[in-house]
Amino acid sequence: MSKPACYLAILDCHRLGIAGAKDEVEARWSEFDRSTVVTLVIRHCTALQVPDSIGDFHLTTGIKIYNSTINDWGETAAVTNTNHPALIWLYFVRVHLPDGRLPEGVLAADFPGNLYDLEFTYTNVRELPDDLDSKWLIGTTVYFEYSELTSVPPVLLRLDPYSISLIGSPITEIPPELFEVPDMVYMYMGSSDIQALPQNSVVASALTQTRHKRVSVTVEALDAAIQGPHMDDTETETEDDSMDPSLINYAQQEAQPKQEKLFKSQPEPVTKEELAASLQRFENATEEAAAAIETGKSLVKIPIAFGNCRKTSANVLLILKRREFVDDTSACLYRDTLTKLAHIASDERAVGRIQAKALTQVMDQVETLLRLADEIDGTPSALSGAEVRSAQLKLGKYAEDNADSRLTKMHKYVESLPKRGLSGDRVEGPMKKLICDLHQEMNMYQAYQKFGLPPRSEERWAIFTEIAETLGDWIGRTAMTAQPPKVLKPMFRATQKFQKEFPGRVPSIFLK
Repeated sequence: MSKPACYLAILDCHRLGIAGAKDEVEARWSEFDRSTVVTLVIRHCTALQVPDSIGDFHLTTGIKIYNSTINDWGETAAVTNTNHPALIWLYFVRVHLPDGRLPEGVLAADFPGNLYDLEFTYTNVRELPDDLDSKWLIGTTVYFEYSELTSVPPVLLRLDPYSISLIGSPITEIPPELFEVPDMVYMYMGSSDIQALPQNSVVASALTQTRHKRVSVTVEALDAAIQGPHMDDTETETEDDSMDPSLINYAQQEAQPKQEKLFKSQPEPVTKEELAASLQRFENATEEAAAAIETGKSLVKIPIAFGNCRKTSANVLLILKRREFVDDTSACLYRDTLTKLAHIASDERAVGRIQAKALTQVMDQVETLLRLADEIDGTPSALSGAEVRSAQLKLGKYAEDNADSRLTKMHKYVESLPKRGLSGDRVEGPMKKLICDLHQEMNMYQAYQKFGLPPRSEERWAIFTEIAETLGDWIGRTAMTAQPPKVLKPMFRATQKFQKEFPGRVPSIFLK
């Protein structure tokens, strides 16, 4: 006899009179068809042990653990891309962890390929594994709010987070490198022990060069870092009223040339040692990605390799722009590693594994590199040869073949959800995911068009419209009952820009 399907599964240990031992959890989860669950909630468990049967939740898009102590969540019960391909968010709220460390269950080598939203609020997390960036996805949203972290772990910077929050954690200083994360849109640091920000030039440069970057810190810390005219040239607005009233947000607007001249600081020169170390990381990451392609395992290594390529390319470009010398050995190593990375991109097993944002940035960097190599006398021939040009063509071919992959995924995701009855807590996770995905889709389509990729067909535009209208419907349902997600405002800005470049393609609800 088949077991009943279940959209939302809630394991409430207090109500059930259990502590959360494996056999107790297993007994409750065996009462329904685990493969039908979309949202899994675990709460009020005093001694939670996550059983291996969590691997049966194949359709689950979100897992929330609330007010619980996790005694055991081992590797065999880990969330993986194999078992949880649809998982997009994971929340720990008021959770106590053994020794203040993340459980092995959220550190699998085969990490879910769509899990870009990890939020830990009111936990005792006090340290993070040094290799976290080899497991979690690059460009993720990661929150450790009201944790026991006393400093910003370097591994968080290597994740290149889209959004980061360390609100309420006992952190006393912010490393300057945090302001230099290239693709970060949101950074929240309020209600912490931070007394001052890094020097003016670092903060001002970050605020000037990054559109829509929002930094949330205490007013006193900002006053210590930015004085007088700097504050007048930056739009301010209050954040969620439920937050500390001493917080202030700095939302960067389009900088005028005069302002940019006033604030913009020159990047620090890249030393030979720094370039060598960057090249070595790039080579190692690419070798690991190639091995992952061959074995079909740990394919998360592919986006990590592209992240390292982006950082190394930035260093090479900075040296060239300063009219400094790139030695032949470094140039050849860069060329050979880039060629290998492009070969990985041309493998069918890499499909869906390369983030569009990282891909377009690397393509733009290589295009600039080829131009500078032709313009600047004395540039090693390895940087302008046929191998680099061939690598650029292979990357462009991947972009063309996968230009609509995110659109296809969004459409399948929307189609997999019920057309009616998606409301309250059930709409929050899907809506936040779709907002972020639609924002990135518009940005990536604009970037691809600049590289000369073929325009989208009317059939694909119809799918884009369907997705956008679905999102508009969800936003309309929650507008009167919930605080708008923080990611909503920049998405609206993106639609305004998109409408200017592609008139008539954005549903009217986003233009009001």
